[in-house]
Amino acid sequence: MKRYLMLILVLILTLSILAGCVQSGTNQSQQSTQSAQSQNQQDVGVKSNEKAPPTVLSMMIESHASWPYNPDWYVFKLIEEELNIKFDVTTVIGGNYDEK
Repeated sequence: MKRYLMLILVLILTLSILAGCVQSGTNQSQQSTQSAQSQNQQDVGVKSNEKAPPTVLSMMIESHASWPYNPDWYVFKLIEEELNIKFDVTTVIGGNYDEK
């Protein structure tokens, strides 16, 4: 009985994946056209040398004594430069993370 149930579930999963692939192929050209049109509309009102104010993300990080948080980590600098995002980081010492 369990074998037949598993076989039916695998067949349903396979068919749903195939159905999703077939549908996404037909809608892809429509989506690319819409995204190109929206990109053209966005480019009209923005000057290339203007920079928007950075978005601020607040996050809490568990800081451990063997590897404490360092705001100069390369990944944070790269995200700030490339995506114009600033981080507001709150560090929590080891075992106090669940309490916060």
